[in-house]
Amino acid sequence: MQTVLIILAAVSGSVVIGALAWPLIMRCRLSNLKLERLKTKQTQPRYGKIDRFLDAAEIQTLESLKQCIGKDMSVYPKVRLASLLKLTEGKETVNPQLAAYVRQHAVDFAVCDASTQKPILVVLLRNTLDQSEKTQLERAQLEEVLGDAGLAVLPISRQQAPNSVQIAQSLQSALAAFVKQQANAA
Repeated sequence: MQTVLIILAAVSGSVVIGALAWPLIMRCRLSNLKLERLKTKQTQPRYGKIDRFLDAAEIQTLESLKQCIGKDMSVYPKVRLASLLKLTEGKETVNPQLAAYVRQHAVDFAVCDASTQKPILVVLLRNTLDQSEKTQLERAQLEEVLGDAGLAVLPISRQQAPNSVQIAQSLQSALAAFVKQQANAA
């Protein structure tokens, strides 16, 4: 229809017909665009469910952690920093980037006291193949933030996920080092 109106306006040479035809052409194009959008929305949803919440290395690490920690502690995967940390009084207004950092980042696992749900230790899966300077700086910053908050950090290689015995030894040494560090700081 829009092509016919354009041809009529051009053939007649009349500006008046062209001026009258232009709004009709635009309405026709707009309705065509709306129909196309409606068709794509009906055939393709904006969101889709992921296939797996945890990958193979995360599942293996979670199972090993559960075996090691016993009933006194609980382990949670993919925990946001904002669920573990809070900024001290007045720091959010002084440094909004720090507040944004805490809201936007997450850790791989959090180990909490089972009765109080107080965070005790954070497990970070590390990709040992990615040794870029940017990645190392991000890791160091995250470990610094967690240390400032008083959380022990246990790094685990993603490529060679340890078994339960290795995790138990690593947990014990990480917690012992953390307790010693807290005692020295006090």
